[in-house]
Amino acid sequence: MYKTRDAKGVFTAPIILDNKPHLLINKNKAGTKVFEMDVDQNLESGVFKIFNADGTLVYHSQNKSGCLHGQRIEYYQKDKPYRIENFQSNDYEGTTTYYDLDGNKMLEAHFKDDMLHGNFNIYEKGILKKTKIYNSDIQIK
Repeated sequence: MYKTRDAKGVFTAPIILDNKPHLLINKNKAGTKVFEMDVDQNLESGVFKIFNADGTLVYHSQNKSGCLHGQRIEYYQKDKPYRIENFQSNDYEGTTTYYDLDGNKMLEAHFKDDMLHGNFNIYEKGILKKTKIYNSDIQIK
């Protein structure tokens, strides 16, 4: 069994190694899941999830070799994403999208090699209002 420490170095809730190899779960005093890691034996690659006090998923990320690699999603509430991002070796790669509370797109940006590259779309209530175009972080249109 692993234990975690808070910012002052005090041990908090234990991390339980579940039946599945390398599935680490931390629960609060009420028994509600606080975070979950489904990782490799080096604790560097896999899926990391954070839950709020009632057990609702608020954060999900995919990691590889200690870096963000794949999707990272932050939620307003259950099944309502606030932000969906894509990474490759800790760099932004692909599409990043922000949503309002109603699930409408607010912003959509495209990245290549950790730089804005392609369309940068601004939405109002899910309707496209403005598009900027970038090439290697430089606005070209």
